[in-house]
Order: sequence, then C-alpha cells, then structure tokens
Amino acid sequence: MYLKYYELKKCYIQLGKKYKLPDDIIRLIYFKTKKSIKDHENKQRIYHKNILLFKLISSPFDTKFHIFGGEKYIHKDILKTWMKKYEEVNVWNGFYNEILYEYRLPEGRNCEWAIKTSPIRKINKNGGNIVFQDIKEKLMIEIKIIFETNYLKKYVKTYTQYGDLYDISCVPADLGLKIKYLNTNDFNEIYYDYENFREWKGTVNEDSWVMIIDAFGDTTIPNL
Repeated sequence: MYLKYYELKKCYIQLGKKYKLPDDIIRLIYFKTKKSIKDHENKQRIYHKNILLFKLISSPFDTKFHIFGGEKYIHKDILKTWMKKYEEVNVWNGFYNEILYEYRLPEGRNCEWAIKTSPIRKINKNGGNIVFQDIKEKLMIEIKIIFETNYLKKYVKTYTQYGDLYDISCVPADLGLKIKYLNTNDFNEIYYDYENFREWKGTVNEDSWVMIIDAFGDTTIPNL
C-alpha cells in the first residue's frame, strides 16, 4: 500500500515539474486523490463485510418461517426470499452502510464469529444424499481431503531392465490425481469414504481405509 502511494506521489511530482505547477497545487491534488482511493477501498471493505454477514446471519436460511400480524408465514422458496431481501437492500446501496449488520454481531466479535456460527454452515443428509446450503462447505471438505496425509494414494510399478515387473509400491497420490478423483466421482461416495477413514484415523486399522486412485480417477480400498 505504501509503495502504491509512493508511486502516485512520484507521478504527481513529475507532472508538476513538467508543467511547472506550484507545489501547493500538486500537494492538494495528491491528497485529494489519496483520500478518494482510500474512501473507495473502505467502501469496498464495508460492502464485502455486509454481503458476508447478510448471507451468513441475516438470510432467510436461518428461519423456516416468520410471524407477522399474528400470522405464521412459511418460507417455501427460501432462495427467492433471499433474493428479494438482497434487491431491497441493494437498490439504495445499503450494503455500503458500515452499520448495516453490525448489530447482529456480539460485542467484540467480527466476521470470524459469523462464519463459525452461521446456520447455513452445515451438511444436510437428505435420504443419504449430501446437500449444502453454502457451496463453500463442500469446497472446504474437498480441501481437507486433498491435504489429508496418508489418505489418497496410488500404486507405482517398478520393472527390471528386461521389462519384467519387479515391485509394486503404494505412495501418496500427486495433486493432479487427487483433483481428478474429486472431479470424477460422486460426492456422496467421496464424503462417506472420507468419513470412514476419519473414523479409523490414528488407529492400527487406518491403512485399511485409505483410497487407492487409478489413472482414471477411480478408487479402491487396499484390503478389498
């Protein structure tokens, strides 16, 4: 950030020398430009913070119904309700208001609290199918799987100089193969296989639940 403003200052000094402008004018232009940049950056920070809080703790996902005038109204189309709320706030640029959703945060807490406690940060198991209200939750599970040590592996074959099979070893799968596995398999299977591994992780049976990936992204369990 400091480097950016240093370059801006240098640019205005060069401009002033070229057109023989007084230093006071150059200084005035520089500080006004700097203030304008900071104001814009601050509005962007406020906007993204409000969007985050709007989605996590002020969306219709956190309630199944609401009471108005003594009547109970069921939220049938949650996404449509959420979009309506978004449009109502966005039409008057409300997301740039610094205090829009601050009141819903406990004292001394910030966005981290909202992320950890949000009602949409959960996994729904609907008839055996994994359903996410926030797609980032799915992404976080995939990241955990990718960086899980001793889970996703592959077989490596070693041959003699005469072309005969000498040895087959099991080694950690490379990143590309792990991504291929996540992209080509049903997520329900991926999730439950990983849950099985986590259940036995750290025990003598851990190696029995690792997944071996082949060249096509399919997997098998070593002992089966």
